[in-house]
Amino acid sequence: MRTKKVLLILILLVVLGVLAGLPLIYQYVISPDIENHILLSKQKEAMRLAEHLASMYGDRGKNEFGFHPGDMFLDYIRSFSIIKVKAYNSEGVVIYSTEPGDLGGINDEPYFRNRVMRGEPYSEIKREGESTLEGEDMGSGLVETYVPVMYEGNFIGAFEIYYDISGEISFLNTLFHKSRVLPWGVSFISAVFIIIAFLKIWKDMESLDRAGRSLSERNALLERRKRFLEDVIESIPHPFAVIDAKDYRIIHANSSYMKGGGDFCYEVAHGKSAPCDVSGEVCTLKEIINRKSPVIVEHRHLINNEERICEVHGYPLANERGEIVRIIEYSMDVTERVKTEEQIKSTNQMLRDVLESAPTGILIVNEAGEVEYVNKTMLMMSGLDMGDFLSLNLFEHEQYRRLGLDELLKRVFQGEAFETGPVRYESLGGLETYRVFRGIPVSIDQKKKCFIFVEDLTERISYENALKESRERFRAVSENARDGIVTFDERGIITYWNRAAADMFGYGSEEAVGRRIGEILTGREVTDWQGIGEFLSKQGSLSIGSTFEVVAFAKTGEEIPVEMSIARWNTEGDVNYTAIIRDITDRKALEDALLHEKEKIQGLYLELLKKNEIIEENKRRLEDAIEKIAELIHDVVIEKSFGVRFKNPALKKCYELKGCRYEDCPCYGKEAMRCWAVAGTFCGGEVKGGFAKKLSSCEECEVFRNSVSDPLFRIGELFNTMMEILEAKNRELEEAYNELKMTQSQILQQEKMASIG
Repeated sequence: MRTKKVLLILILLVVLGVLAGLPLIYQYVISPDIENHILLSKQKEAMRLAEHLASMYGDRGKNEFGFHPGDMFLDYIRSFSIIKVKAYNSEGVVIYSTEPGDLGGINDEPYFRNRVMRGEPYSEIKREGESTLEGEDMGSGLVETYVPVMYEGNFIGAFEIYYDISGEISFLNTLFHKSRVLPWGVSFISAVFIIIAFLKIWKDMESLDRAGRSLSERNALLERRKRFLEDVIESIPHPFAVIDAKDYRIIHANSSYMKGGGDFCYEVAHGKSAPCDVSGEVCTLKEIINRKSPVIVEHRHLINNEERICEVHGYPLANERGEIVRIIEYSMDVTERVKTEEQIKSTNQMLRDVLESAPTGILIVNEAGEVEYVNKTMLMMSGLDMGDFLSLNLFEHEQYRRLGLDELLKRVFQGEAFETGPVRYESLGGLETYRVFRGIPVSIDQKKKCFIFVEDLTERISYENALKESRERFRAVSENARDGIVTFDERGIITYWNRAAADMFGYGSEEAVGRRIGEILTGREVTDWQGIGEFLSKQGSLSIGSTFEVVAFAKTGEEIPVEMSIARWNTEGDVNYTAIIRDITDRKALEDALLHEKEKIQGLYLELLKKNEIIEENKRRLEDAIEKIAELIHDVVIEKSFGVRFKNPALKKCYELKGCRYEDCPCYGKEAMRCWAVAGTFCGGEVKGGFAKKLSSCEECEVFRNSVSDPLFRIGELFNTMMEILEAKNRELEEAYNELKMTQSQILQQEKMASIG
């Protein structure tokens, strides 16, 4: 209603605006348009009159235009309100004018030269006060018109008239001035009537608005209650329906219930034409009527054309006399729950087998810190038995608390994984070991658990410690060696020479000091500092602050392998160098001996790395196997099929691997397939039996061993074997069920025949 009122106000404003605009439109649009229309008609009239006068009084020669007005010409033109007349020759010279003063004048104006002399008539309206095209002030309104005179397409002259229209302009001004009052009066009277009508309509709308609001509030309340009830029923995730207790008719149901077509509960739920109890099932409606209380029964319902196991809940609705007139029924599909419970048992056993065979110790811990599971590897690693382990609480375990693992475990239950570095751990019997602990959060049956993976690094760390001790012994030998220390200036002149250097090179301190370092090291005479540079350049680049090896010469000329480092320092503006020279003759021999030991240690270290890689690879494969089996189990649950299989990329063509030539064999010539699961193969030249009978012998076959050489593939094939057995058992159950149905049918037939007979 508010929108309607706003719209009514806008309409009123628009109408009042239109009424106010009509006089303005008349004054500024219509009146000027009428005036222009009348003046244009007078302009055309002047053009026709000028052409008539030119043809009547003009003389067209071949090259000139002559104008010869008669005695009555002046009276004639005055009778047509012509103020002035001019005639021009082909050069634009005035040859006649009603005003003699204009004779002989030349019209050089652009409009005359560019338009009239080219054969185009020209005319303009001049109002009172405006000058003519020739610059004259005629004192009244007029039409100034030029008409060219042509002879055989050539301009020979022109005719000009001033046509008086002052009377028409004065009449139009008077008329328009008087007529402007009428539109304003009409607009005002119309506006008064419209406003009165508007106020009446507004009052009526107020009354309608009050009545409409009251009705809308009642309808809205009813609609909200209806929508609430429908939303509640529709929001129930399970099939929900209200059913008439007399005839099984569906009164109301949500979309989950009405996926099947029909008007009665047995049509929608069972796809049958009669109530459930007719076919031998328990009828929920009948049970409620008999018990007069809610019931829960298990039914087989038809959902999406598929028979499913459903748990049906029924509640009675009674009238004021206590008679059950309707029932509320909702059902839950429990088919997957039943199947899943069976599959979970099988999967849990298979997963337990995988965990038991893992090379890493594995524990499962609950939120209270209690150990719920431990695998064989962990038992062997710890030296405890299963009972001892399951009685442990890791939050209170002394070593776990000492290592801070109790806090890490608590963080796992907050959603954080952890991994420790190698830590020292005292196993049962006091044996010191090194272990890495990794914890990841998982959820099992909606309960938080922690998987702890324990890896024993004792052997690897033992190798690393042995390598470290060997390096420390080598460092001790190096630090205790006697080094030669030599100081020299920037020219290479030796200023200090210690005893170790004297013993090393055979030069006493008195001999060495004052000589160039290059002479001592190279064993020949040099003239400047470049001697040492040249010497070192033969051994490698000179690098201040670094340590390098060179071959020096003793006083006897003997070559000495030395290790040298040179440091640069300043004293009172002078640059000096200190060289630390170490005779590494003995170390070279020692290095040769150590090299052999190092190679042995490196071999042990590489072996340790390989073992670690194997451990990591086995860990990765275990994780891959768990993930793959989880995916396959998930596929079995989702697809509800026993046909899910692990795809083994290592399968071989058995007839190629074995060199088989039995073309009647069901595997011959086919792509790589699981021949041990195929009945009737020609393995070993004789026909084999079914899958279960031949499996034990096939496991010894090289085809099978090649296909399960990888632990992941073996786990996958164990899964496939399990699924083969489950599928076979399922087929047997289906066959038994079909036989049972057939037998029941035969018994029923026999009973009918017996009753007839």
